[in-house]
Amino acid sequence: YIPAGVIPFALCWLLLCAIVEKFGQREGHRAVLFATASQLLTLLTLAGFKLLPPGPSFAGTMEPSAWLQAPTSWIALSSLMGFITGANLCVALYHMLRVLTGDRHVWLRGFLGPFVGGCVEASVYLPLGLAGREAIGPFLLARILAYLFMAFISVPWLYAHRAVQGRRANP
Repeated sequence: YIPAGVIPFALCWLLLCAIVEKFGQREGHRAVLFATASQLLTLLTLAGFKLLPPGPSFAGTMEPSAWLQAPTSWIALSSLMGFITGANLCVALYHMLRVLTGDRHVWLRGFLGPFVGGCVEASVYLPLGLAGREAIGPFLLARILAYLFMAFISVPWLYAHRAVQGRRANP
């Protein structure tokens, strides 16, 4: 099975590449900052739920707040650390490749930026968040395959974006 967050989190890299391609490195790092702030707000919200008294159970299952135990908080924090590391690396690598290649080799930056950033994110997050709780191998493989897939998807999108921008510049 694949964890539910793999695909939406991989889509984040596609959007990050779009921001760097359109607005540049500074705005890419700003997007990472805003995403980090939203994750911190989520962590604070989860911490607030821990302070609330437990609610009624759902049809004999665990209490609603039972999943908000310490391991979940550690997984969320390690995910945040992985995201900050991987996303900033993605932005820097994408921008560096954009400067080096100019208008050529869009596929290179569109592929390597999100793929390398995503792999670094998974390499930070999974060992810290799941060590001793789950087998990391299947999760790491699923994440790498998802990032590989999203990197392939980002390349045609970047070429389509450039074609649309070119038509707008030359009516």
